[in-house]
Order: sequence, then structure tokens, then C-alpha cells
Amino acid sequence: PTKSPSERPSNSPTRSESPSEISAPTGVSCLNDLTYTFNEQSCQMIRNNSSSREWFCEKDEVVMNCPQTCGCCCDDDPDFKFEADIGSNKSCGWIGDKPDPRATKYCDREVDNSGGQLIKDYCPKACDICEEPVPAISCPSASPSATPTMSTEPTMTPSFAKSSIPSNSPSRMPSESPTKIPSESPSESPSKNPSERPTSGPSESKIPTKSPSERPSNSPTRSESPSEISAPTGVSCLNDLTYTFNEQSCQMIRNNSSSREWFCEKDEVVMNCPQTCGCCCDDDPDFKFEADIGSNKSCGWIGDKPDPRATKYCDREVDNSGGQLIKDYCPKACDICEEPVPAISCPSASPSATPTMSTEPTMTPSFAKSSIPSNSPSRMPSESPTKIPSESPSESPSKNPSERPTSGPSESKIPTKSPSE
Repeated sequence: PTKSPSERPSNSPTRSESPSEISAPTGVSCLNDLTYTFNEQSCQMIRNNSSSREWFCEKDEVVMNCPQTCGCCCDDDPDFKFEADIGSNKSCGWIGDKPDPRATKYCDREVDNSGGQLIKDYCPKACDICEEPVPAISCPSASPSATPTMSTEPTMTPSFAKSSIPSNSPSRMPSESPTKIPSESPSESPSKNPSERPTSGPSESKIPTKSPSERPSNSPTRSESPSEISAPTGVSCLNDLTYTFNEQSCQMIRNNSSSREWFCEKDEVVMNCPQTCGCCCDDDPDFKFEADIGSNKSCGWIGDKPDPRATKYCDREVDNSGGQLIKDYCPKACDICEEPVPAISCPSASPSATPTMSTEPTMTPSFAKSSIPSNSPSRMPSESPTKIPSESPSESPSKNPSERPTSGPSESKIPTKSPSE
């Protein structure tokens, strides 16, 4: 930050457009926070997932806590020591002095009592795992500049060193410790340490209570127990192999066990990736592939003799599929069924025979259509006309005309393109 505030606040922050404009932090060691996680992804996990690293590093919070992962810098931890095979404690610099063979021998070793950290997580420079800067991100500076610069826009991320002057408005993230001077308005997130005095009014909680309330809520709640999840039955329950969420396909979410639970907490993901989220595990009944014997085979053919057919075929890429593997179409036959993610609401395959008394709608729709029309029209047009007309017209026209004319004129909010005869 500058030593003195600007005369007028900016309307919006600006980003650096070129990676060449990114200045690596200097003056202090620039290190990943090895205890930090974002959406259950640590700095190391984000670094190792090249397909989503850019997406994560567009978040200022991630850049601030994982500057090495996002390519802002590449410093070895000056305080880190590990026990070498020769019986003495060594630093990252010892590896860097003779990277061959020391880097090969030590960098991938797990550090004792570190919760799974590797030596290379502390010694990225010595182990040669420095990352290229993610384009168009704003890296934080190590400390305030000696001479203030004239800037009309604030920086996207704060500096590593703390400012001695409090800001005019509260930060969005909670502080590690309470400030000596109170802010003019409350922060958006709760503080890590409780306040010394109680608040004047009740607060809202996003976590449901363990016992039910006396009156029904205005919005639906999620199930707390995975045992209440009912797997879809009656129709095939398949992943949508064309669907992506945050550039992650159902298959990519399934393969990333560390973030699968976070993705599957999204109702949209559960609806499109029910197999990935553990709601069901059906093979695609329409899928065929060419076996080495020259004929087309189904998933059931693999399941009949999983040894050796599963080992031989499941990891093969399907022709003209855009990178899909046979096991993506045959998860049951290939034995890659997932356990249900806790506390998610899986959609049912079809409506229940007996209706249940509910004051709130379900979080996700059922796979099969209902035979009884709803009391009011849907906002989206249906793919085919219903046999029974609705009581009021829909907001959007249907894709196909109705089978019978209406008994009277209907009111339309959208004018026709051409006049009627």
C-alpha cells in the first residue's frame, strides 16, 4: 500500500494484463502457506492440478496464500531442515548445491510429522518445481514501497507487510486477531475469536440445528445423513459426459478425490454427475465398443468376465469420444463406483407412488416426468405438448404445437411475428 491515501477512491480495481508486469515479492521470503486450503484444495494440490490452477489463481485469496503455486515467486523456506541419510539436518540450500543426485533422492520424500508435506513443498527452488506466472493476475508486493506512487486504483491483493493505519472499511476476510480500533461497519465474515461483548441482535446461521424447529422453514433444508440418500431406480442413472462445472467434467471431478465432496455439494453437479457423487452406478445400456476379436461389445460383456476384460479394456479411450474412456460408460462393470458424498440430496429416478406431505419443493427435480400436470405453468418450454392443457398460458411458447385447440382465446405476453388470418 502507499504511505498516504489517494485523494479519491477508485470505482473498481485494475488487473495487470501482462505476466511480464508481475513483480515477484522481494525483501522477505515468499512462501506458500502450507496450512491454507481453498475449497478443500491446498496450495500443493492446486499446483499439482494443472488443468484448474489458472482458475484457482484468479482468486485473490489464493494468490495471497499460495504465491509460489500461482507463479509469483519461488523461494525456498530458509527455516526448513530435514534429516538426511548421513544423519545430520540439512537445508534446502544443501539440495541446491548438488541437485544431482540430491534432488532426485530427497525432493519427493515425505517430511516427518508434516501431515503429508513433501520436501519439495518447502524447497521448490532447490527441487526445480517453480511455476510459470498465471496470466493476468496481480501478485502482492513483499513490503510497502519506500516512496509512494501515484495510483488511481487500489491493488487487487494486499502486501505481505501489515499497514500501521487502519482501513476506512472492514475487510471481507476475518482477521487473525482483533484490531485495537473498531471498524465503522461489521465485516461480512465472522471473526476467528469471539467478541468480548454480546451482539445486540440474533445472527443468522447457515448450519442447520440438530433438532427441528417448532414451525416449518421458508426454504428447504438438506439431509444431514448419507443414509437418507436414495439411489435412483427404474431408469438408467448416468453421468452427462458433455457437462462441465468450472471447466471440470464429471470424470475429472470423480478422479479428484480431494475436491469431489466440494463439487458434489452443488445441486447442479449432483443432477448432471449422479455417478460421480455416489448417487448410483449404472452402465450405459446403449454403449458399444469394438473388442479385439472384431465385434462390438457392451458393458455387460466386460462384467461377465471382469478378469481379464476389465483390466484389458476399461482404461482404453473410446474412438471419437473426445477423450472418454470405456470405464466412463461402464462404471459398474469396471468397478469404479463411488461411495455417496455425505449430506447431499440425490434426485429420485421417478415420482413416488404415494405422495408425501411436503411444504417445500425438493432441491433437484426427479429424472422421470410426472404424469400429472402442475397447477401453474413452468418457466421453461416443454419438449413435447402435454395431453391436458394448463389452466394458464406459459410464459414462453412450447417447442411443438398442442394437439387440440384451446376452448377460448388465450392471452399472450409475446406478440406473434405475423398477423393471424
